[in-house]
Amino acid sequence: MHSTVRPSTVVELGETAAVRGVHVLDVSVNGGSEKASRGTLTLMIGGDETVARDLSPLFNAFGENVFYMGPTGSGVVGKLINNLIAVGSYALQLEGMRLGAAYGLNEDAITTAVIASQGDNKGIRTWGRHDRKRAVRAAQGVDWSERMGRDLQEAAIAAGVRGVTLSVTSVIADAMPSMLRRRDRELAVAPMAQPAEFCEVCGQESRGLVPRGGVHPECRPGYWHTA
Repeated sequence: MHSTVRPSTVVELGETAAVRGVHVLDVSVNGGSEKASRGTLTLMIGGDETVARDLSPLFNAFGENVFYMGPTGSGVVGKLINNLIAVGSYALQLEGMRLGAAYGLNEDAITTAVIASQGDNKGIRTWGRHDRKRAVRAAQGVDWSERMGRDLQEAAIAAGVRGVTLSVTSVIADAMPSMLRRRDRELAVAPMAQPAEFCEVCGQESRGLVPRGGVHPECRPGYWHTA
């Protein structure tokens, strides 16, 4: 199962399938369409570990980084955590850019400086990617501004099932749709001045990395090691 559903849904499906002698693995995928087209997705797998290992040739055919996370539902939990961190970070990045704009800083200067500082992260190194993806979907008649908020809501719901409250996640989930619509309005008036270069390996935006060869550090051979 690749869908980003609730962990409880996967567990229930696994229990139903087990009665019929069928194994269910939740295999969450990360990396977007760029990595999907290159067969270099990151996979987070939940379910029977022996079955997962037996299917490794299949997973390696479209995934470059394959992680076994734990029992059924763990792959989905891993994806929810990834989305929570990525979207939460993006919300702060959007606010950081608004702070910079208020003081006359342009986004190219901000991304270049932050990449070389403690605030460096994948979202800054691929700054503009979310804007591009939303624009593509908007041209297809799809409003993507609600999607990120829903991802965070699902994480908060999954946490609540285990008695955990994700208060910051819930706040960002509520704020994200309006933040994205405001961002798109701002870009319609003043688009980013400097077109993005693209990482030669993953195909995603590559801000401030041209002097280093146009390749994200994590895309360089040997950067990751998985068991």
